[in-house]
Amino acid sequence: MSIEEMSELTKALCKYLRFGKDKLTQDLEYNIKEEIADVYNMVSQLKIMFGNEEIMKIADEKINRTLNKIKEKK
Repeated sequence: MSIEEMSELTKALCKYLRFGKDKLTQDLEYNIKEEIADVYNMVSQLKIMFGNEEIMKIADEKINRTLNKIKEKK
């Protein structure tokens, strides 16, 4: 299910890139939001399956690494 939901989000985002921001319809925008919500829910389930604490620790490390790179470039 997770892969399927991520694929549907990818397709919606590809459609957005193909048409451009200027031609974003309400239907396409809603579809993107809906697919993001589906992926968000699936990620929440995956976090439970694979260990939320460790995943959040890794996510924090990655965010901090990115923030440090940004600071170094300033």
